[in-house]
Amino acid sequence: MFVRDGDDWIGFAFDVPTAKLTEGSRVTSVEVSHGARPAACTRTGAEAAQAPR
Repeated sequence: MFVRDGDDWIGFAFDVPTAKLTEGSRVTSVEVSHGARPAACTRTGAEAAQAPR
């Protein structure tokens, strides 16, 4: 999931796929970039759950 403002991006990865997000879902990664969409935006919930913490 991501938020975009012009060329500025904030990408969020969660512990579940975005289709299953709830208020209790955990953010596992946040990535901020300018110009290019963050890689965190393209991870699935399963990939994010396996990422190092």
